[in-house]
Amino acid sequence: MPLQGNLKIHGWLDTPDWQEWYMIMAAKFTGYTFASLLRALGIKDVPTTNKNPQSNAICERMHQTMVTVLKMILLSCPPQTPKDVLHLVDDGLATTMYLMRSTISTVLKASPGALAFSRDMLLNVPLIADWQAITHNREALVNNMLLKNNQWRINYDYYIGQRVLKYDNTIKGKLTVKTSGPFEIVCDHVNGTVTIQLRAGVTKRINICHTIPYHEHLL
Repeated sequence: MPLQGNLKIHGWLDTPDWQEWYMIMAAKFTGYTFASLLRALGIKDVPTTNKNPQSNAICERMHQTMVTVLKMILLSCPPQTPKDVLHLVDDGLATTMYLMRSTISTVLKASPGALAFSRDMLLNVPLIADWQAITHNREALVNNMLLKNNQWRINYDYYIGQRVLKYDNTIKGKLTVKTSGPFEIVCDHVNGTVTIQLRAGVTKRINICHTIPYHEHLL
């Protein structure tokens, strides 16, 4: 893996953000080559699924920026030899790192590099960051997003004896019904979960996000 080794030498992966790698259960992330690379770089792999949603948000954004930079370089100056390809990758990584560190964040109102080094990344001028104002701004932004999302929520209380439908993730067909049931609620909990009776003597406690109320059709 000479290319991956070069990335480590150039400092692309030599940051604290790469201590853990949240990966989806896909074939390209479960092979022996990829696992060997993670072990060689000292990165802990953490599998994630749709029931345990986690992501490398910063890494995904970095990959998108990298793709844009490589497209621009390939269109402007296509490589002709294998040596040109290696130089292209090095130039793309350097450009991407500069863009990630010098781009102004809409949340922080400053670039990450300027906040880290207390100096503007484009002009040779010092930067004094008001961290208290940045913290208040982030909290206000999070609160506004929560209020906006909560406007679409409907207040609804489940009760014992009610029948509900349970979302079934094992169903793969696009035109098939995505729920199973109905099941009767035998216990209502205060932490957003309910206990339903799957069959005689068998119960299951699930989150209310995985259920919908069942309404019988009157004929």
